[in-house]
Amino acid sequence: MNQNIYNYASGAQWKDENFDVASYRDTGASPPDIITIPTTNIITVSFDGASTVEDIDACKELNHDYREGTPIYFHVHWYATTSAAGNVKWQIEYYITKWDVVTPVKGTISVVAAASGVAWQPQITSFGALDLGALAEIGSQIHFRFFRDPTDVADTYGADAAVGTVGYHYQTNSRGSAAISAK
Repeated sequence: MNQNIYNYASGAQWKDENFDVASYRDTGASPPDIITIPTTNIITVSFDGASTVEDIDACKELNHDYREGTPIYFHVHWYATTSAAGNVKWQIEYYITKWDVVTPVKGTISVVAAASGVAWQPQITSFGALDLGALAEIGSQIHFRFFRDPTDVADTYGADAAVGTVGYHYQTNSRGSAAISAK
């Protein structure tokens, strides 16, 4: 993980929100496959490395300890399922809303990461900063679609990539809010 993107020298406090991808496996238009982690009876999901775009959908409200106005940083905890070389291109399509605001923030962010070359070695890959703009307040809703498109020219890892969680890091500046819906 590239820890420099978080600017730890700023003295900011950070928190993490993670989504168990297996629990969202049936939410996308083309969900990832369920697989068993080798030498266990534990399931996870794998995103196709051949031809199928597989995805999950999720939504989360910005917590009341969120430092309003600061960006968030998505990341994925994943595993190459073989020792093959290549890159995986992870993508997030997002839609961010706030009550009483008609125009949401929307777009797609992506990151390309090299497979470790070791099957089932844990990897964490961080996306760049996602600036929420004027919607960066507690209570804002972050809807997102996490996906892999193995036909993208930047995605060269031909095997499935397994995912444990997708999440985001965010800055805090309090334990919560003074009111139910405002800092």
